[in-house]
Amino acid sequence: MLAVAWKLHGSCSWVWATSKVGTQCRGKEAEHLQTLTRAFRILAILLVATYFLFGGITHFTNPGFYTAIMPPYLPYHLELVWVSGGFEILGATGLLLNRTRLLAGYGLIALTIAVTPANIHMAMNPDLFPDVSETLLYLRLVLQVLLLWLIWFSFSNERAVSN
Repeated sequence: MLAVAWKLHGSCSWVWATSKVGTQCRGKEAEHLQTLTRAFRILAILLVATYFLFGGITHFTNPGFYTAIMPPYLPYHLELVWVSGGFEILGATGLLLNRTRLLAGYGLIALTIAVTPANIHMAMNPDLFPDVSETLLYLRLVLQVLLLWLIWFSFSNERAVSN
């Protein structure tokens, strides 16, 4: 088994092994790290839920924005905007509830991946979106990877319990 460890602080270390990734601490530092991780996870849940709730609502209040960024090869632009907006609202709500967080988390990851073609379409065709800087179009793709990680982290406890 391949393993790598770094000393972080005091009795804490960060470990990467083929079977496990994470921090390992002992004593009060372990409790402190657990508290910080729990707080960051709650913050991640709230950020992701807020992002998708407001994003989902705007699919219904401003559908023209979303239909304009859809790749031309996709059919039923307006209907897909409504469906994705509905799933964003459902996912945001589900992420806030312990009982549905696991399903909502996986659903939001799938949804985020499903809308990636629209973001790629925008980045590959900046001339179609003159009001948006080309740098922002590419930055959006990078932020999408960060969003995926944040979603994944937000339901990490539920994944651990289900295994």
